[in-house]
Amino acid sequence: MSKRFRILSVKLLSPRRFIRDFFLSAVEAGMMLLAWGDVRGFLSHGARAGTIIALLVVPFITCWSESDKASRGLRPVSGQWRTLLLLEIGFFVSYWLVPYFDRQEILVFAESDALRYTGLVMFIAGVALRVWAFIYLGRLFSVFLTIQEGHRLVTDNIYRYVRHPSYTGLLLRSLGWALVFRSLFGLVAWLALLAFILKRMRHEEGMLESEFTTEWEEYGRSTRWRLVPGIY
Repeated sequence: MSKRFRILSVKLLSPRRFIRDFFLSAVEAGMMLLAWGDVRGFLSHGARAGTIIALLVVPFITCWSESDKASRGLRPVSGQWRTLLLLEIGFFVSYWLVPYFDRQEILVFAESDALRYTGLVMFIAGVALRVWAFIYLGRLFSVFLTIQEGHRLVTDNIYRYVRHPSYTGLLLRSLGWALVFRSLFGLVAWLALLAFILKRMRHEEGMLESEFTTEWEEYGRSTRWRLVPGIY
Protein backbone atom coordinates (compact mmCIF):
# COMPACT_ATOMS: atom_id res chain seq x y z
CA MET A 1 0.00 0.00 0.00
CA SER A 2 1.44 3.38 -0.98
CA LYS A 3 2.08 6.06 1.63
CA ARG A 4 -0.42 8.35 -0.08
CA PHE A 5 -3.15 5.71 0.05
CA ARG A 6 -2.47 5.01 3.73
CA ILE A 7 -2.86 8.72 4.52
CA LEU A 8 -6.16 8.87 2.64
CA SER A 9 -7.43 5.66 4.20
CA VAL A 10 -7.26 7.00 7.76
CA LYS A 11 -9.14 10.13 6.79
CA LEU A 12 -12.19 8.49 5.28
CA LEU A 13 -15.49 9.71 6.66
CA SER A 14 -17.13 7.57 9.34
CA PRO A 15 -20.92 7.83 8.74
CA ARG A 16 -21.69 6.03 12.00
CA ARG A 17 -19.60 8.48 14.03
CA PHE A 18 -21.12 11.44 12.21
CA ILE A 19 -24.69 10.26 12.83
CA ARG A 20 -23.97 9.58 16.51
CA ASP A 21 -22.19 12.87 17.14
CA PHE A 22 -24.67 14.93 15.14
CA PHE A 23 -27.58 13.33 17.00
CA LEU A 24 -26.01 14.20 20.36
CA SER A 25 -25.29 17.76 19.24
CA ALA A 26 -28.85 18.12 17.95
CA VAL A 27 -30.24 16.86 21.28
CA GLU A 28 -28.10 19.37 23.18
CA ALA A 29 -29.21 22.19 20.89
CA GLY A 30 -32.83 21.06 21.11
CA MET A 31 -32.76 21.07 24.91
CA MET A 32 -31.48 24.65 24.91
CA LEU A 33 -34.22 25.78 22.57
CA LEU A 34 -36.93 23.97 24.52
CA ALA A 35 -35.71 25.43 27.79
CA TRP A 36 -35.79 28.93 26.33
CA GLY A 37 -39.29 28.31 25.01
CA ASP A 38 -39.00 30.57 21.97
CA VAL A 39 -36.75 29.55 19.07
CA ARG A 40 -36.81 32.94 17.38
CA GLY A 41 -36.13 34.71 20.66
CA PHE A 42 -33.24 32.39 21.48
CA LEU A 43 -31.63 32.89 18.08
CA SER A 44 -32.19 36.66 18.16
CA HIS A 45 -28.99 37.11 20.15
CA GLY A 46 -25.78 36.33 18.28
CA ALA A 47 -24.02 34.79 21.28
CA ARG A 48 -26.81 32.31 21.91
CA ALA A 49 -27.14 31.49 18.23
CA GLY A 50 -23.38 31.03 18.04
CA THR A 51 -23.44 28.21 20.59
CA ILE A 52 -25.98 26.33 18.48
CA ILE A 53 -23.91 26.77 15.33
CA ALA A 54 -20.71 25.64 17.06
CA LEU A 55 -22.38 22.52 18.44
CA LEU A 56 -23.80 21.52 15.05
CA VAL A 57 -20.54 22.15 13.16
CA VAL A 58 -18.39 19.90 15.37
CA PRO A 59 -19.68 16.54 14.01
CA PHE A 60 -18.70 17.59 10.48
CA ILE A 61 -15.09 17.81 11.72
CA THR A 62 -14.81 14.95 14.21
CA CYS A 63 -16.25 12.39 11.78
CA TRP A 64 -12.88 12.40 9.97
CA SER A 65 -10.96 11.29 13.06
CA GLU A 66 -9.76 7.73 13.70
CA SER A 67 -10.87 7.96 17.31
CA ASP A 68 -13.51 5.83 18.95
CA LYS A 69 -14.36 7.96 21.97
CA ALA A 70 -16.05 5.06 23.78
CA SER A 71 -13.16 2.60 23.36
CA ARG A 72 -12.35 0.84 26.63
CA GLY A 73 -8.92 -0.20 25.37
CA LEU A 74 -6.83 -2.98 26.89
CA ARG A 75 -6.69 -1.93 30.55
CA PRO A 76 -9.47 0.48 31.52
CA VAL A 77 -9.70 1.80 35.07
CA SER A 78 -12.50 -0.15 36.77
CA GLY A 79 -15.80 1.45 37.78
CA GLN A 80 -15.34 4.69 35.89
CA TRP A 81 -18.42 4.30 33.69
CA ARG A 82 -20.64 5.29 36.64
CA THR A 83 -18.78 8.55 37.12
CA LEU A 84 -18.86 9.28 33.40
CA LEU A 85 -22.59 8.54 33.28
CA LEU A 86 -23.27 10.99 36.11
CA LEU A 87 -21.09 13.58 34.39
CA GLU A 88 -22.97 13.16 31.12
CA ILE A 89 -26.31 13.48 32.91
CA GLY A 90 -25.01 16.65 34.55
CA PHE A 91 -24.10 18.10 31.16
CA PHE A 92 -27.54 17.38 29.73
CA VAL A 93 -29.28 18.85 32.77
CA SER A 94 -27.21 22.02 32.39
CA TYR A 95 -28.20 22.28 28.73
CA TRP A 96 -31.75 22.75 29.94
CA LEU A 97 -31.33 24.60 33.25
CA VAL A 98 -28.82 27.26 32.22
CA PRO A 99 -30.86 28.66 29.29
CA TYR A 100 -34.05 28.34 31.34
CA PHE A 101 -32.56 30.33 34.21
CA ASP A 102 -31.36 32.97 31.75
CA ARG A 103 -34.83 33.37 30.26
CA GLN A 104 -36.49 33.45 33.69
CA GLU A 105 -33.85 35.75 35.27
CA ILE A 106 -32.88 33.17 37.90
CA LEU A 107 -29.34 33.28 39.33
CA VAL A 108 -27.95 35.42 36.52
CA PHE A 109 -25.64 38.40 36.14
CA ALA A 110 -26.99 41.70 34.84
CA GLU A 111 -27.66 41.79 31.10
CA SER A 112 -24.42 42.38 29.20
CA ASP A 113 -23.63 41.82 25.53
CA ALA A 114 -19.93 42.04 26.38
CA LEU A 115 -20.31 39.17 28.86
CA ARG A 116 -22.30 37.06 26.43
CA TYR A 117 -19.92 37.54 23.50
CA THR A 118 -16.86 36.98 25.70
CA GLY A 119 -18.49 33.71 26.67
CA LEU A 120 -19.10 32.82 23.02
CA VAL A 121 -15.44 33.39 22.14
CA MET A 122 -14.40 31.19 25.06
CA PHE A 123 -16.97 28.55 24.12
CA ILE A 124 -15.77 28.34 20.51
CA ALA A 125 -12.10 28.38 21.56
CA GLY A 126 -12.76 25.55 24.02
CA VAL A 127 -14.63 23.49 21.43
CA ALA A 128 -11.82 24.03 18.91
CA LEU A 129 -9.12 23.07 21.42
CA ARG A 130 -10.89 19.89 22.47
CA VAL A 131 -11.56 18.89 18.86
CA TRP A 132 -7.90 19.56 18.00
CA ALA A 133 -6.74 17.23 20.81
CA PHE A 134 -9.37 14.65 19.84
CA ILE A 135 -8.30 14.55 16.20
CA TYR A 136 -4.57 14.65 16.91
CA LEU A 137 -4.71 11.73 19.35
CA GLY A 138 -6.77 9.71 16.89
CA ARG A 139 -7.40 6.15 18.05
CA LEU A 140 -5.59 6.87 21.35
CA PHE A 141 -8.40 9.19 22.45
CA SER A 142 -11.09 7.77 24.72
CA VAL A 143 -13.46 9.13 27.34
CA PHE A 144 -12.30 6.20 29.48
CA LEU A 145 -9.02 6.17 31.36
CA THR A 146 -7.35 3.26 29.63
CA ILE A 147 -4.28 1.98 27.84
CA GLN A 148 -4.98 1.32 24.17
CA GLU A 149 -3.43 -1.38 22.01
CA GLY A 150 -0.11 -0.06 20.70
CA HIS A 151 -0.39 2.92 23.03
CA ARG A 152 2.33 5.55 22.84
CA LEU A 153 2.92 8.72 24.81
CA VAL A 154 2.05 11.76 22.69
CA THR A 155 4.31 14.70 23.52
CA ASP A 156 4.37 16.83 20.37
CA ASN A 157 2.05 19.29 18.61
CA ILE A 158 -0.35 20.85 21.11
CA TYR A 159 0.88 18.43 23.78
CA ARG A 160 4.20 20.29 23.82
CA TYR A 161 2.50 23.16 25.65
CA VAL A 162 0.10 21.47 28.07
CA ARG A 163 -0.30 17.85 29.12
CA HIS A 164 -4.10 17.82 28.99
CA PRO A 165 -5.33 20.13 26.19
CA SER A 166 -8.60 18.22 25.90
CA TYR A 167 -9.44 19.06 29.51
CA THR A 168 -8.36 22.65 28.96
CA GLY A 169 -10.78 22.82 26.04
CA LEU A 170 -13.61 21.29 28.06
CA LEU A 171 -13.10 23.75 30.92
CA LEU A 172 -12.87 26.72 28.56
CA ARG A 173 -15.98 25.63 26.70
CA SER A 174 -17.95 25.12 29.93
CA LEU A 175 -16.90 28.47 31.38
CA GLY A 176 -17.79 30.22 28.13
CA TRP A 177 -21.14 28.44 28.14
CA ALA A 178 -21.92 29.84 31.60
CA LEU A 179 -21.04 33.37 30.48
CA VAL A 180 -23.11 33.21 27.28
CA PHE A 181 -26.13 32.69 29.51
CA ARG A 182 -24.74 34.97 32.29
CA SER A 183 -25.34 32.10 34.68
CA LEU A 184 -24.26 31.97 38.32
CA PHE A 185 -25.52 28.40 38.42
CA GLY A 186 -23.31 27.65 35.42
CA LEU A 187 -20.26 28.99 37.26
CA VAL A 188 -20.98 26.76 40.26
CA ALA A 189 -21.35 23.79 37.91
CA TRP A 190 -18.04 24.79 36.29
CA LEU A 191 -16.29 24.66 39.67
CA ALA A 192 -17.66 21.15 40.20
CA LEU A 193 -16.38 20.18 36.75
CA LEU A 194 -12.96 21.64 37.60
CA ALA A 195 -12.78 19.55 40.78
CA PHE A 196 -13.71 16.43 38.80
CA ILE A 197 -11.08 17.09 36.13
CA LEU A 198 -8.32 17.77 38.66
CA LYS A 199 -9.05 14.44 40.35
CA ARG A 200 -9.26 12.63 37.01
CA MET A 201 -5.94 14.12 35.88
CA ARG A 202 -4.20 12.68 38.93
CA HIS A 203 -5.51 9.21 38.10
CA GLU A 204 -4.64 9.60 34.42
CA GLU A 205 -1.11 10.80 35.10
CA GLY A 206 -0.57 7.94 37.56
CA MET A 207 -1.68 5.47 34.90
CA LEU A 208 0.59 7.00 32.25
CA GLU A 209 3.54 7.19 34.61
CA SER A 210 3.12 3.50 35.41
CA GLU A 211 2.99 2.63 31.70
CA PHE A 212 5.67 5.02 30.39
CA THR A 213 7.93 5.54 33.40
CA THR A 214 11.03 7.09 31.82
CA GLU A 215 9.21 8.77 28.95
CA TRP A 216 6.69 10.26 31.37
CA GLU A 217 9.41 11.67 33.61
CA GLU A 218 11.09 13.30 30.61
CA TYR A 219 7.76 14.65 29.39
CA GLY A 220 6.99 16.06 32.83
CA ARG A 221 10.28 17.94 32.83
CA SER A 222 9.82 19.35 29.32
CA THR A 223 6.09 20.13 29.65
CA ARG A 224 5.44 21.47 33.14
CA TRP A 225 1.95 22.83 32.64
CA ARG A 226 -1.07 20.58 32.89
CA LEU A 227 -3.90 22.87 31.76
CA VAL A 228 -2.84 26.49 31.23
CA PRO A 229 0.72 27.54 30.26
CA GLY A 230 2.29 29.71 32.93
CA ILE A 231 -0.52 29.09 35.44
CA TYR A 232 -1.08 25.39 36.10
